[in-house]
Amino acid sequence: MLTVQSVALPLLLVGPGTELVAVTLFDLWQNGQVTELAAMGVLWLTFMSIVGVCFHVVARRYRLSFEGQ
Repeated sequence: MLTVQSVALPLLLVGPGTELVAVTLFDLWQNGQVTELAAMGVLWLTFMSIVGVCFHVVARRYRLSFEGQ
């Protein structure tokens, strides 16, 4: 359900030159471009993992707590 929600809104709001990653992945899947879809998925996963690790390092360095707020 969460995946459908994260893809549905961008699909409705997309315009020429404003495609989001979710829309691009959806288009690749719809067009049967499995190898390109897999490659972009791996790149997106790597990018988001790097962002997550950077956020974790900064939060630990400054002892930020986001629990219970």
